[in-house]
Amino acid sequence: MITSLNGKPPHVIDDSNYRDYVPDADYVVKDNKGNLHFTGCLPVEEWYPARMATLPFEASGIVEYDEQEVKERLENMWAHEASLMHLGYEMDALKQEAGTCWIFGTCGAASLMLTCAGLPYRVPSPASVAYHCYSNFGVRGGYPSLGVEKFQEHGATDARLWPANGYSRNYDTDKTQADRKHQWLEEVVEAGSGESGFWRCMSAICQGHPVGLSYSWWSHYVYGCWGRVNGGEVQMGIRNSWGNDGYGDKGFGLIGGRRKYPSWSCIFLRMRQSPGA
Repeated sequence: MITSLNGKPPHVIDDSNYRDYVPDADYVVKDNKGNLHFTGCLPVEEWYPARMATLPFEASGIVEYDEQEVKERLENMWAHEASLMHLGYEMDALKQEAGTCWIFGTCGAASLMLTCAGLPYRVPSPASVAYHCYSNFGVRGGYPSLGVEKFQEHGATDARLWPANGYSRNYDTDKTQADRKHQWLEEVVEAGSGESGFWRCMSAICQGHPVGLSYSWWSHYVYGCWGRVNGGEVQMGIRNSWGNDGYGDKGFGLIGGRRKYPSWSCIFLRMRQSPGA
């Protein structure tokens, strides 16, 4: 039996229990303790014509591994405490208060990228990016690719200045506008969907890159930063945006079976943080 970093079996969603996580029409899921959690990823990514600045996978420098290579690398990373999960475990999980997973996943990955680069730890505020996307901040759902695009175009304000769930235009001040120039999401690769997208994302994770994962069955968007071989199967390791106590081990869990294949995914290659930050 594999364990998570807390020494307990990891939380796993698969074909046997995924219906427990399918939200109702209001993008709300009730957990086994009766707590309500939000999803909010609009169901068909192609409805939004993404204008993200992307690199083709073939030009990204990421090597696509076969299944056996992925298995060996994941287990080696886990044994040496070298996974992105190990690196980000002490970071508190972001907690969305509305249907804004479509941008929370990207901002969570961005915080991890800054940490990976040895830069000062910062949390890019999801609300500061959502401000540029929808008149209502997308609190009733949105498109992950739009969040990525606006993060690339406008940068993000630190959550200490613009709270992660600060859905008020009063936070749009000269100070927060100046701060957002310090951190930008730069290079992104679209990894695709289905089984091929899954293996591209797992290969990227093995090479130290977090990924964004949109799941239509879940109406949810999360970021992937680890993985395990569980019962002989490679399972996608994600971090959710329901807070430290809202899901799995501090937000970390696994997705297996056919549920692990994304409906849309991307690989985050590089963040830029200004020296003046």
